[in-house]
Amino acid sequence: MGGMGGMGSMGSMGGMRRSRSGRQQPQRFDTIPNGTNVKLYGLQSAAQNNGRSGKVVGYDGSKDRYLVELDNGETLALRGSNIQQIVKCEITALEGSPAFNGKQALIQGWLDGSDRYEVNCGGKMVGLQKSNVILPTGTRVVVQGLSQAQYNGLKGQIEDLDRVAMRYVVKLGNGKQLKLKLENVKA
Repeated sequence: MGGMGGMGSMGSMGGMRRSRSGRQQPQRFDTIPNGTNVKLYGLQSAAQNNGRSGKVVGYDGSKDRYLVELDNGETLALRGSNIQQIVKCEITALEGSPAFNGKQALIQGWLDGSDRYEVNCGGKMVGLQKSNVILPTGTRVVVQGLSQAQYNGLKGQIEDLDRVAMRYVVKLGNGKQLKLKLENVKA
């Protein structure tokens, strides 16, 4: 579910972080890296924060919560299902607007009710299905919609894209690799 600090570089995706002992540890490939820009959505008890932007500053594995520092400096502990990574993407397989295919864009949010990414393509905001968005290598994702239900909800990192089959190669937190359709992962 890798972040890209807005339109910048891949940020800390391959970086190191410090443990409580102060030693550096490799960044986990099944959690969103620190420094990743995100947008909040789907919050119930703090609905006033829906639509706000922030940056991941930590992850508490014992509570499965990301620490997100909002633009105003406030820090919230949020589930991964309440944050959308802001990442570059490529638009693909749009039949109604083929001129957008192959264009670079920026995922800026998640349209919860319609199950689509909110994407900025050249200044135009559009809602795109997961099957119309190619995520970059290194992006942290959650597996969804598989008939083999034991994989649904697992987290991992996109390692590659097989453009012939249009399948991501995703390394899961349990070490297993899966080849998944575009629509079977969410950033």
